[in-house]
Amino acid sequence: MMFTCFNRPRRVLLASLILLSSGFLLAGESGNALQAEVQDLIVSELAGTLDASPGDITLKMMRFPDFGPLSGGGLSVSVTPKYRWQLGYQLVWVSLQQGGREIARRSATVDVTLNREVLVARVSIRKGQTLTPDLFAVEMRSLRRDDQLFELPALNGGNLSAARYIQAGTVLSPQMLNSDAMLRRGSKLTLQMNVGNLVISVPGIIRRDSRVGDLVEVKCEGSSSIVTARLASPELAVATP
Repeated sequence: MMFTCFNRPRRVLLASLILLSSGFLLAGESGNALQAEVQDLIVSELAGTLDASPGDITLKMMRFPDFGPLSGGGLSVSVTPKYRWQLGYQLVWVSLQQGGREIARRSATVDVTLNREVLVARVSIRKGQTLTPDLFAVEMRSLRRDDQLFELPALNGGNLSAARYIQAGTVLSPQMLNSDAMLRRGSKLTLQMNVGNLVISVPGIIRRDSRVGDLVEVKCEGSSSIVTARLASPELAVATP
């Protein structure tokens, strides 16, 4: 039995979406209609960033600003995250433009969950125990943490063990894994990191022997940049904030 990778690589997308159609907001459109349009924009951006179907994303608007009466033609809206698009609670900026000029900018708070297949422990697993497919079930879960989105290595090679006690019903994440197969210094992999509002992937080289779950320094191939990242799999390191 072999588990395939459930999290596909994230696409590189701009974290703002601006619709310049003059018909996007009509004169006098209600705040509720604007909120619905903003939610659609955010879901569209998250779907691209997480490489997910919009139907798998649940977005709750926890706080939405009052822009007052909307009037005049040629109105458009843009939405950008304060930091980056992610799961859980986050602050976003909602901007209204008219005639190419920003006329209002307000903050909103949203809560994002993603329905995705994950590995869930069938039974409690002791620290150091070898991880095998029979210990886990594939389930659809609503995720609110980015650390549960990772490229999962196959569990049938016998080279992964539990880095800590894993309670039955827990969703597997990289921090719970130890790899008995050492990834040697100089090994090449993909480094995933955030640059501004973008999530990018670049080739990298690890600077010391490491196992899955370790924090490791990765040198960006073709440059002198050194990035601290967590080894999510033998093929992928995710830069720490």
